[in-house]
Amino acid sequence: MDNQKTILIVEDEKAIQGAFKKGFESYGYNVMTADNGKEGLELIESIGPDLVILDILMPEMNGEEVLEAMHKKGLTENIPVLVVSNKSDGVSLFKCKKLGAKEYLIKVNVTLDELHEKVKQYLS
Repeated sequence: MDNQKTILIVEDEKAIQGAFKKGFESYGYNVMTADNGKEGLELIESIGPDLVILDILMPEMNGEEVLEAMHKKGLTENIPVLVVSNKSDGVSLFKCKKLGAKEYLIKVNVTLDELHEKVKQYLS
């Protein structure tokens, strides 16, 4: 992989965060993590990752609030955001897409390999 890309995983469930981190590192990416939306937004603003994998249901600041803040600052134009959440209602999907999310994937229905295909699509 040329010029190692940085992925930020914003996920409060440690087991999922760890599995995603390990998986994407094995694919050759530089991976950073945040345990909540507030920490995630701070990292997005300070490091400008190449792509964000974002959960919705999190403490301190939820994923929709992170997307809204990114959208207001124009960050979703340059940083692809893939929402990966177990919140499967149409309202969240619509809101996240309207705020600039490239994908809205249901966590229990997506494998790491499928998620990697989406990541490659947006980082190529």
